[in-house]
Amino acid sequence: MKTNKQIRSESVRETFEHWSTLAMASFLVVVLNFIGGVLEPPMSINSFSLALFLGLMGLYPLVGIIYTVVIVWPIGYGYEQMFLLYTRDRNIDVFHPLFKSFQDLRRSVVLTFLHDCYILLWSLLLVVPGIVRFYSYRMSFFIALDHPQWVADRCIHESRIMMRGHKWEKFVLDLSFLGWYIVGSLIFGVGTLWVVPYHAAATTIFYDNLV
Repeated sequence: MKTNKQIRSESVRETFEHWSTLAMASFLVVVLNFIGGVLEPPMSINSFSLALFLGLMGLYPLVGIIYTVVIVWPIGYGYEQMFLLYTRDRNIDVFHPLFKSFQDLRRSVVLTFLHDCYILLWSLLLVVPGIVRFYSYRMSFFIALDHPQWVADRCIHESRIMMRGHKWEKFVLDLSFLGWYIVGSLIFGVGTLWVVPYHAAATTIFYDNLV
């Protein structure tokens, strides 16, 4: 098992060569999510699932639900796929895997919905259980991409099994990027365009390391 320091070093090497391409794709994802954030309710614990719940209650614009489900969810799924292909095969045709998820819209929507709903339900108990479940389910999307024949619930279940004994390691890895995000945000957020793909590559390497 690689240490977090080794994973960070490897992720730097992974992203440095094609940083501009990866940053461009990351910027597109950030913009699309920002638009979704504008449409979402301000007090969202788990914005995706809560937005759908409020929409069903007649308290949330229908356009927000449609945008979240049809655009934000598949793009998030495709972003994971993009880095999985890139870190494994140096596939720099990043926009094809990024938007390929729209060809499997139903699966990406169902998986994201269940993933977010489960985290939301645990978060309603206390914040800590919600964080623990977030890390338990963190590899669900990667597993779904590696096993296209598996249903969403099984991908989430397998992620729980995979992350047993490794949730704290992933939490510490994520925490190590906090300083970079703060520094990046100081220059009008431009610096985060390097940090986001760097962090995403580290998460993908962490997953492959577990596999």
